[in-house]
Parts: sequence; structure tokens; C-alpha cells
Amino acid sequence: DVNRADIVGVIDAMKAAESEQTGRPYAPRTILHCYNTIRLLFDDALIADAIAATPCTLKTKRGELPTKRDADPRWRSRAIYTRDEAETLISSEAIPHDRRVYYALQLLAGLRSGETAARRWSDLDTDATPLGRMLVWNQIVDGKERATKTGDVREVPIHPTLAAMLAEWKLVGFSLYFGRHPRPDDLIIQCRRGPTLPRTDTMPAHLKDDLARPDFRPYGRPR
Repeated sequence: DVNRADIVGVIDAMKAAESEQTGRPYAPRTILHCYNTIRLLFDDALIADAIAATPCTLKTKRGELPTKRDADPRWRSRAIYTRDEAETLISSEAIPHDRRVYYALQLLAGLRSGETAARRWSDLDTDATPLGRMLVWNQIVDGKERATKTGDVREVPIHPTLAAMLAEWKLVGFSLYFGRHPRPDDLIIQCRRGPTLPRTDTMPAHLKDDLARPDFRPYGRPR
């Protein structure tokens, strides 16, 4: 029973509404994320022959969808870590050992969150020269393992600092958490309930807590 006019109405309502979280109008990027979620739902329904046609045919060029941009165009250029902040995230003993290694994989290897969560010890090649390397070929999204966006295998060089942290985590930290040395098929960073369970759902909240430390600036604001 959902038609195109209903979808237009949803988008128009979001354009006119304010976010309960920020008290400001929804960012165009947020509206587009919501629309794309609805569009994928109806695409699946079309494939399953549950509907005859999808109502999600809105276009940006017709003004039905907003142009992708941030609510505050200045935000993205400021939302970066300083060198001191990055060093604190990977070295402060106030932050648990496993989280420091998780942050190092992101900051020093440039891994996305899902890619970080999916890395296993078997992906790490410490004998590669001149630096060690890590193979990045999959990610974990919504608790499920899947290919990366491109489907290609990336060979990521291992920064010497990251190499030292991974070696310490493998020899000492992992066994303290799980009572044994890691096996090749174990996730490098995993849920504390078990070394085969991915660590994804709780990390954004942990990062928010760690960034609330007094030696960090408020998120997204210059010093």
C-alpha cells in the first residue's frame, strides 16, 4: 500500500523536523541514510516478488532528496586527532590494553572499524620486508563477516610502533584476558567473552568514554 507520495512525505517531514538528539534540523547526510535504508528494504521486497514496483524513485536533481553534505560544513576539517591525542589513545595505561591495540590498528594501519574487528592473527605477516604486513580482505558489519566494499585484498604495512604493540598483546595481554596464547584463527581484538567473538558493538561507546578524559578536547571542536 506504500506509494511514491508516502516516501516523499517521509523525506519532507524529516527536512522540516529537528533531531531530538541535537535540537537542530536533520543533516542532509542523515536524511539520505534513512532514505537509502527504506530504498534497500523495498529493493529486497521487489526481488522477493512481494511488490510489483518500488516507490523509492526520488531524485536529488528534482529536489526530492537533499544534496549530500554535513549540517556544519566546517565540522569535518576539525574532527581529527592531534598527534598527542592519538598517542594518548594508544599508550595511556588508563585505557584498557585491548582498546589501546584496537585504536592503534585504526590510527596506525588506517583500518575501518569493521575491518579492525575482523582481523585475525593469521592475517598478520611479521616476516614481510621491509615492514611487516597485514592482509585486509573482510569486515564485520552488524555482527556478520562480509567482504570489504571493493572486495579486493589490501596489503597494509605495519608501523614499527604497531608491530611492537601487537607483539606485546600477543605475548602478554591476550593470555591475561583469555588464559591462553592466541591461535591463528583467533580475532586479534575480540569480545572479552571469547576470542572468537567480534568486538564491534561496544567499541563506539568505549571510544566516547575514552575521549571524555580531561586531556582531550570536546569532540569536533578546535582547542
